[in-house]
Parts: sequence; structure tokens; C-alpha cells
Amino acid sequence: MSGPMKMKWAAAAVTLAILAATYAMFLLYFSLHGKQTPKAENGLLDLSGWPFGDEGVVPLDGEWEFYPGKLMTHEDFLTSAQASAQPQERIEVPGVWPAHVDTLGVATYRLRINIDDDVPVYGLKTSSIQISNRIIVNGKVVGASGNPAERARYAAKNQPYVGYFTLRAGENELIVQVANYEMPAGSGINESIFLGQASQISELRDKALAHDWVTFAAFLIMGLYLIGLYSQRRNDYSLFAFGLASVFIALFSSTRGERVLLGMLDSVPFWLYLRIQIVSALLAGMGFLLYVYTAFRPFCSRRLVRIGVFAGALLTVLSASFLPEIMTELNRQLTTVYSTFPFLYAIY
Repeated sequence: MSGPMKMKWAAAAVTLAILAATYAMFLLYFSLHGKQTPKAENGLLDLSGWPFGDEGVVPLDGEWEFYPGKLMTHEDFLTSAQASAQPQERIEVPGVWPAHVDTLGVATYRLRINIDDDVPVYGLKTSSIQISNRIIVNGKVVGASGNPAERARYAAKNQPYVGYFTLRAGENELIVQVANYEMPAGSGINESIFLGQASQISELRDKALAHDWVTFAAFLIMGLYLIGLYSQRRNDYSLFAFGLASVFIALFSSTRGERVLLGMLDSVPFWLYLRIQIVSALLAGMGFLLYVYTAFRPFCSRRLVRIGVFAGALLTVLSASFLPEIMTELNRQLTTVYSTFPFLYAIY
């Protein structure tokens, strides 16, 4: 192996080592500093000793009851005989449906929660439940996204929300109905649901919204500024490439987290929202790859950049045209890898 080739492999190895070490440090930090909260076991979460005022919100994580293929309500569990007659499974939350359950279809989650805190009003906040969902607390609907139902009445939507309600001392029931006929990649409660005092849940949502709006606005303003600057400096193509990448990053960020895109345009159909999310991620990766090439041309492989642009264009066309058919876990991983590759290449 020649000297320059050895240097390139050494640089790649050092880059990967630095990234791995950084990831490990973050993982260790959050694992050591993460707050220990009660976990649900066998469909029951005991919060009888949890001081919400001092310790804050609780993620409703752990082992829930799971009823695949059914959309069940509070009335289905009114008596112990009715409850015991329902064939139930257990499922870890957060997480997707188990392999033996069809990804496309309906299911019901159920969690019993013991409370002894005398808070007048509680609240909960969802993050991501795929796809349409409805939450019922002690027989009352407290929130929904889309319309989880059988195929004929199903309406797809995956937007976080908050709901407020009262809880009685002792055991309470939380039911989550979920329906997915859109995404073969996965179904279910794939991110934590948080429970807390009404003021705590409102604060949690406000912080999440503020973070997402700042991220969206910062990338959008930066992108538009760079594109405008390019109009004054026509010879610097890196300005235009980085500006486009920033605009697409802003667009992608608006489809994640609190989905501020849906807050701005509530009437966006789910099929369009999903395509905006995937295509903007791919175009952001392609734009950043072109920025790396135009800004650091002497250090870039022209052949590699061409292959990267071609792959990005192909994935973009496929995603825009055939997304429901190809939206598998493999496709999601390919999109993630492609969007991340230009950043790794720039570090290299």
C-alpha cells in the first residue's frame, strides 16, 4: 500500500475513533445523570410514592398490556371477568410491535397507574406514536392524533399533543388505541409518553416547541442569507450549496420533534408530510455533499461525490414516487446513512 493511501486510511480510522469516543462519552454522561423513575411491570405502574412536585414528570415506560388486532375501550375492562376474558400480551414501551404482529393494522395498549398524590389536574404529553392514536384515561378521551380506526374510517396523522385530566386516588386506567396502514417500517408507541402535573406538562411542551421553532428558524434564516449572498458572489458555489442544505435541514427539522410544520399547515395530508420528511433529509445530505466538494475541491474525490449525488437523486425519486411501498426499516436506515455520510466525509 502506497504512502498516500496509508495516510487516507489512517485519517479515516482516526475520524471513526473520534466519533466513536464522542458518542460513548455522551452515552455514558446521559446514563449516569439520567433520573431514575419507576417502571411499569406486568401492566401496572406504581406511582404511589412519587412526589410530582419535587421530582417532576414521569415517562410511562415499561411493560404494558398489549392487545393486537383490536381497538378496545374502557367498557371492555369494566369487570374483572371481562378483563380476564381478553387475550392479552405484554409489550415494552417505548418500542414497536413485536415481530409476530402484522405491522399494518390496529392494536390497543393498556396501563394501570397507582396514584396517591393529591394533584388537582394532571397532564400527559406524547412524543411519537405510529401512526394515528387516541388516549383514553378512566373512560374519557383526553387526546388524539388522526383517527385510529379500521381501514375504512382511518385517518393518518402522527403529531405530538398534550391532554389534561383528573385522576382518583388508587388505580387509574390509561388506554392507547393505535392504527397504522401507512408505514411498514414500524408501528406503536416508539417514544415515551410523559405524565405529570398540568403545569409541568405545559412547561415541557413549551420548551419542546421553543427548541424546534428556534432550530427551524435558525437554519432557514442562515440558508436564505447564504443563498442571497451567493447572488452577490456568483463564483462561490459553496455559498449556494450550503444555503440549500440549510434550507432543507430547516424543512426536515419542521417534520421532527413537535412537528412544527403541522402547526403551520395543519391541513397537510400525511402522505405529503411523510414525503417532505424523507425527501428533505436526502436533499439536505446531497446539498451538504455538494458544499464539501465546492468548498474543499482539492481534497475531495470527484468520483465519490458523483456517486453520492447519483445515489441521493435515485433515493429521492424513489421516495417521492413509491414511498408507501419502500418505507421499510432498511429504507429508513439508508436515508439516515446517506444524510450522515457528507458530515463524516467533511470531518475526514
